[in-house]
This record gives sequence, structure tokens and C-alpha cells, in this order.
Amino acid sequence: MRVTVLVIIYSGKTAITVHDSESSASTVLMEFMKARWFGRFHEHFTGTSLSLDECARRFFGDDDNMHIIAEADLSEIEDQIYAMLAT
Repeated sequence: MRVTVLVIIYSGKTAITVHDSESSASTVLMEFMKARWFGRFHEHFTGTSLSLDECARRFFGDDDNMHIIAEADLSEIEDQIYAMLAT
């Protein structure tokens, strides 16, 4: 089983979410940025003409904040869960 993991580190807080696709994780990332855009830049979000990567570069443009979207293989965990359920 493969999943997509979204990690957001922003303002000293870490959020980790698991998604069924990269598209789903990207949507959550964009919503996260939109919700905080005005507070970060003191201007309304106008990123509709920008790609997700460009928005993220601008939003996470310092060393203290970052995001990661990565695939993870949960097959070993899945096997352990099925083994536990079988007993």
C-alpha cells in the first residue's frame, strides 16, 4: 500500500497528514497556504496564476518554514495489521 505524506513545518509547528494521492496532498497544501497568505504577506492571495511550486517557494521562502510531499510504502505495516487481525 502506497500513500502520500504531507509534512508542513510552519511557525514552529509541524503538521503531518497522510493522503491517497499526490493530488490530494497538493490540494491540502494549497489550502494551507491560502488560509495563511494574508497573515504572512499582508496581501490577499492572488496565486491563481501561479503554480503550486511557485506559491510554495514564495510561502516557505525562509529557513524556518518548509513542506515535503513524499510517497511512503506501508506494505510492511499493512502486513502486520492483517497478521494481528488474523489472530
